[in-house]
Amino acid sequence: MDGGWGLLLEDGEGPAGFVMGYFKQYDDLMSFILEEIVIGRTRQGKGLGSALLAETEKRVRELGAAGIELSSVNDEMHAHFYGKAGYRDAKNFVQKVKWFNA
Repeated sequence: MDGGWGLLLEDGEGPAGFVMGYFKQYDDLMSFILEEIVIGRTRQGKGLGSALLAETEKRVRELGAAGIELSSVNDEMHAHFYGKAGYRDAKNFVQKVKWFNA
């Protein structure tokens, strides 16, 4: 996809996680849409996800993004992870969905 961007996180044991998304230009600013951030299950809880998110923020900001947008599962684990990094629920957007019957 045009504007696609990602990072692979490796440690001494090999690939540990990744982040991927894309840049989206609005009229007056560019945003980074974070599509996925994943840390291997056995490596979770060790600060790797937080470090990967912080590095992503640093790099996309250097590339001109004014902010990061994402959709998240609405549960305690995700609220804690993103909350400690300063992410808050948007009050001016509502996610819409339409499911098609098979």
